[in-house]
Amino acid sequence: MKAKRVMALVLSAVLTVGSLDTAYLPVLAAGEEQTVTAAEDEAVQDDETAAQKDSAAEDGAENEAVEGSAEADSTSDTEDGKAEEKDLTYASGTTADGFTYETTSDGMTITGYTGTSSVLNIPETIEGLDVAAIGRRAFMGKAEITSVTIPATIGKINAGAFRECTGLKEVTINAVNLADAESASINRDDEEYSWSADDAKSSVFFKAGASGGMTVTFGEGVERIPAYLFATGDTKKEGVSCKLSKIVIADSVTAIGDYAFYSCDGLKSIEGGEKLEEIGNNSFAYCGFTEYPALKNLETIGANAFYSNANMSVAEIGGVVTTIGDSAFEKCGKLKTLTIGGKVSSIGALAFSGCTTLKTVTVNEPVAEIGRRAFMGDVALTD
Repeated sequence: MKAKRVMALVLSAVLTVGSLDTAYLPVLAAGEEQTVTAAEDEAVQDDETAAQKDSAAEDGAENEAVEGSAEADSTSDTEDGKAEEKDLTYASGTTADGFTYETTSDGMTITGYTGTSSVLNIPETIEGLDVAAIGRRAFMGKAEITSVTIPATIGKINAGAFRECTGLKEVTINAVNLADAESASINRDDEEYSWSADDAKSSVFFKAGASGGMTVTFGEGVERIPAYLFATGDTKKEGVSCKLSKIVIADSVTAIGDYAFYSCDGLKSIEGGEKLEEIGNNSFAYCGFTEYPALKNLETIGANAFYSNANMSVAEIGGVVTTIGDSAFEKCGKLKTLTIGGKVSSIGALAFSGCTTLKTVTVNEPVAEIGRRAFMGDVALTD
């Protein structure tokens, strides 16, 4: 822009002095150009200074706008944060029917009960939130409770939740995504599994159940019985088991987790379980079955599944069972008659060892694999 204006002035000067001696033209032109250029430079500098001021003003306004917007965004974020924080704020209270609750890392959690009813239906929602957990020792020592129904929303039952609820006769579990219960230390030496009495106190149903027995029903929609849920300690040593006597299993259940009913020595019967396919490791160890439960669709019997069942005298393993795990029936001291169905292809190591009263074993079809010492110590075996 500056160069064009200078050239225009030069041409104007040449036209003005056209009648002068041409020798002077370069000088005059140069002088005129130099004079005009200096003036123009000053004008341009003024223009540039003004433009810079205008630009600075515009930048300042823009910066203020940006800062204002950032501040507004920050305020908005803060407000959103407060709103979010408000949603996550600790809340606690007591429902009209006596359940105490609070929000924890597990979500809305039942922490206790101050009511007087002996029949408890744990609520599905509180303050518009799904009840997600039952807290640690929430109902401990509530001997007056005779019945509990656990809703589908519950995802976790914490340690000792129903510890020493010695009046419990019925427990109904409708929780469809219930996590495995907390497990205490279970150690195996050369002879047996055992929990210490102190460890067993973390069991969900430690010493729970009425003296006449307790029935537990797993409702429709439940697909898996969680590991360790009713596990306690070795009753023969510490006397810490629950009084579970019967379980009722809906057809939706296909699996039982490890140690689910470990050491429930009063457990004598299973009702239902038509679609049950898998029994986990140690799931019924130290239980009190008088005979092996008839489970038509069972495919897998886990390791130590019926270990040391003190009362089992008859075991007819039929249906579609293909695998009998290691030590599955080890030390079932009263087992006398055993029938192994035609689908069984594998019998694990020590599966029936130590069954000292076992006299008769019937195998409907040849078994492809029999583990080491599968029948070791079965001194009464004749057939």
